[in-house]
Amino acid sequence: MEIAGSTCVVCGQHIVLAREGKACPACRIAVHRDCDSQSRCSRCGGEYDIPQPPVVDVAREAVLPRSLRPSAQGSPVAMVVVAAFLFLFLILFFIVMFHH
Repeated sequence: MEIAGSTCVVCGQHIVLAREGKACPACRIAVHRDCDSQSRCSRCGGEYDIPQPPVVDVAREAVLPRSLRPSAQGSPVAMVVVAAFLFLFLILFFIVMFHH
């Protein structure tokens, strides 16, 4: 049952945020937590559904700029560039050594 947007059966006011209220799934009613402090429904005696805030994994949910993200391709690219530079250096070295 959606709690946010429901009308409290005690005070008649709208429940704006889900964390402000609780609901009885059997009666399909919603109340503000402040209007009814009991853990059970006053109509049917059933247990109220009280929404719990979601658990947030900060590391998983973090938004990082691209420049701060770990790069999995940086190492292989650097190795290819270094290998190409060494290969060109060796070719130039042999040309200079055997040209005379």
